[in-house]
Amino acid sequence: MPELAQAPYTLALIICDNAHVCPSTGKKTLLGIFDALSARSFPANVGRMVLYAALTDGRGLTTVEVRLVDCDQARKPILTEQFALDFSDPRAIRDFELEMVDIEFPESGEYSFQLWACNELLIERRIVVELDPGATP
Repeated sequence: MPELAQAPYTLALIICDNAHVCPSTGKKTLLGIFDALSARSFPANVGRMVLYAALTDGRGLTTVEVRLVDCDQARKPILTEQFALDFSDPRAIRDFELEMVDIEFPESGEYSFQLWACNELLIERRIVVELDPGATP
């Protein structure tokens, strides 16, 4: 009988420019970690960014969802991605890198990456997107 899913515990949720996995060791390197962006104008398009997460203490095959929302949640999510992670061993750490391309932030303000599993919000990571003070209107 398959094990019922249990929401995992989040060890890390990091926003960065890029993630590299060493082919021989499996070690991960996160490049350009950030929590704020400056834009020349809005809507602002971010060509590429990566969300890295590490989870543990889950049970069974678990659907994980990543959402990028404005902090007031006044609009529909900018991004929603779902995928399954197998926690056959709850002591194991399951991590993933979610590569995002051409993400558009409609206006300046606070946004949040949300990580969900088993209908529970596990963690949020805020990102501030603001107008570059040197930008000309």
